[in-house]
Amino acid sequence: MNNITKYILFLPLVLFLVSCGGDSSSDDSFTYYQKKPVEPSKLDLTIEASGEVEAIYSVEIKSKASGQILFLGAEIGDFCTFAGQVGVAPHVKVGNKSTVAAKSGVTKSLEGGKVYAGMPARDIRKHNKSMASINLVEKLYKKVDILVQNAKTDFEI
Repeated sequence: MNNITKYILFLPLVLFLVSCGGDSSSDDSFTYYQKKPVEPSKLDLTIEASGEVEAIYSVEIKSKASGQILFLGAEIGDFCTFAGQVGVAPHVKVGNKSTVAAKSGVTKSLEGGKVYAGMPARDIRKHNKSMASINLVEKLYKKVDILVQNAKTDFEI
């Protein structure tokens, strides 16, 4: 073999040995996780057995894995009543003196002084009025059909 071929075969072996070896006397250690000090903060949460919820303006939850703080802001007005198993989405405002029925889901901001129910929660009075008008439309269609049938029989010769 000629000298160039020897160098070409010898060069990868030298590079491998150099990359594997090294000075192991350095104190730099590699860590996968970084720990940072976090100051504890107070969380005020009041839930009464009667179903009334005191005003809570924000909730912050710290992730154990990433250490990130998740802000869940929900503004609940004064004198609001929530029945059992009501879910409130983050960043939603519930107006003063609102009532939310059981097993409802609040997915968008609610006006104050009204009663809400359903998933998603909606104003009961407005919903009931629209349902009543739909029922009236069906009754009007039946009356129109009867009038059309009477008109056909009246004008037949």
